[in-house]
This record gives sequence, structure tokens and C-alpha cells, in this order.
Amino acid sequence: MQDFSNTCPDGALDTKVAEMTRLLDYSTTHVPTTATQVPWVFNFCSAYTAGGMGSISTSTGYCKNAAVTNKAMAAYLENHTGPTGIVLMDYACVDDFDGMAPMGKTLVEAIIANNWKYIRDGETFTIPAEGVATFCPTQWAVDLPEGVEFFSARAKVPYEGSELRLLWFTPVVQTQLAKGEGVLVCGPAGDYTAYRTLDAVAKIEDNVLVGTTGKTYVASGRGWWLQYPDGEPAFCAMKGATYPAGTVYLKANSGQTPEGFAYDGSWTEAPALPILFSEPEYDGVLSPVVNDKSARIYNIMGQSVSAPNRPGLYIRQGRLFVKP
Repeated sequence: MQDFSNTCPDGALDTKVAEMTRLLDYSTTHVPTTATQVPWVFNFCSAYTAGGMGSISTSTGYCKNAAVTNKAMAAYLENHTGPTGIVLMDYACVDDFDGMAPMGKTLVEAIIANNWKYIRDGETFTIPAEGVATFCPTQWAVDLPEGVEFFSARAKVPYEGSELRLLWFTPVVQTQLAKGEGVLVCGPAGDYTAYRTLDAVAKIEDNVLVGTTGKTYVASGRGWWLQYPDGEPAFCAMKGATYPAGTVYLKANSGQTPEGFAYDGSWTEAPALPILFSEPEYDGVLSPVVNDKSARIYNIMGQSVSAPNRPGLYIRQGRLFVKP
């Protein structure tokens, strides 16, 4: 415990700050290996009145002390991470008082922010060897981890009157993700953690990927989720079953067509919906194919062509191919 209380003598306030810092150096770095090694830590920012008034307590004296001690601890926590223990302070949650700056609000916010640095709830997801996965926060909004790329999905028609509907994967610009938001993730294989944020995070506009926050029953033919047929990532029809929280899928309407798409025909054979990316920006299309039109060939603009008679990219049965 640090409770250096008399800051009246010359230089005593500096000593007070030094003792606060010494205990912080201990509490933020002490790593117990057993429960019995976990200490109770009490670090007092408060002290007797400063300013040559002996031990007489005045609000002005406490405020002048706080302007130094609260500020010092807040500054320490800007560059250090770890447990502070129990902090006792004057003017908690008050930054301005009678023309003085006790920095109580700043210190409270610094302690809260510090807690989130070293003790944070998070949700983990795994990217397999194929380099593509889906992710949905199930309990809270999260900060997105670095080192991977996140994509929302939007259903688009390439041009007015086109028979082809494309699902465009758009890079997620925001650095946070709302609870229940489904996204596609691309990056190196491995485990990643998205940590909880207290910020209010809005849903991504027009994102057609559905995320579940609890166990959810999806009827057969009413959803498409990411699988890896033949080692290639593709959205495949879901079987009628209860799926766990964190499942991300394309929701299908009663006509067994992914929502956001309009087709003649049915999806009775439940084809896989391949994911197609074009390097290096991953701007790509997911192109469902209607059974009775699966032999049709489309150019990259979504126009139906009888044969690929010009060099370029074409789509057939949901997959890109190149005409030399």
C-alpha cells in the first residue's frame, strides 16, 4: 500500500508522486504464478492539504494536490500497461474545479482504458489453409485485428437489364464490427482475436451476409455458408439443422434463392456458389448459376454471350475463365 499522506513540506509532493510511481512499477509488472501470490494493492493519489497549511483539510488544497497526483498517474498509464490495483483519489471524474484542473475525469478514463489494454474480452476466429473464412461477433462489438482483410457482401446487377446478378465483396473500411455482423475474412492461416470495444458500432450498409449471435435453425435450402469443396472456398447450400452462434451465411428466401438476387428457375440441385477474387485488391464476384441456365456464358459485364469470341475474362457455371 502507498499512502504517503503529508504533502505539506517542500518537495513532499514530488516524493508522493515518486512513491505512487514505485508502487505502479510493481503492480503493473508483478506476475503471480499461484492464487496466494496475488496481492491487494492500494495506491493513494489523495493526500493532506498542500501549500503550507499543515494538516488542515481544504477543498482548494485537495484540488491542488490532485492536479499533480492525478495528472501524474494518468500520464504513467499512457505508456504502461498492467494492473493498477485499487486507486484512491480526490475529485474523481472532475477535470475542472474553480479554475483548477484536478484531472479526476482524465485519471478515471485512463484507468478504464488501461484495464481494457491488459484484460480484454475477445472472440477468436480461425483462417484455414485455404486463406478464407467467415466471422461474426456473437457477444459484443469488436475491434478488428490487423494482418487480415475483411469484406462485406453486396448483391449488384452489373447494368440495367442484365440477367446476371453478382455478389461483390467490398473491403470493410471501418476498424470495428458490430455484434451480429457477418463478414468474409482473408489472410494467412492462423487464429485471430477480435477484442471487445465499448464504442457504439453501426452495421455495414447493404451487407447481405447474415451472422448469428445464438443457436439458429436454418431450414434446408434456406441458407448458403462457406465450405471448401475440392479444397476451394465456396458458399454451399445448408442442410436443415441448428447451427451454432457465429455462423455466417447468405440467407435464402422461400424460392431458395439467395436474398438480393432475382432469378427465373429454381435451385433444386443446390449448386455451390464459388468465391472469385481478382488480385491484388480482392474485388471479386460470387456468381450463382441457375440450373436451367448453367451452360450460359457471360462476359465480365454480365452480358450473355453465345461464345467467348474475344480474348478476356468470362463467367461460366459461376466460375471465371480466361479466353486467350
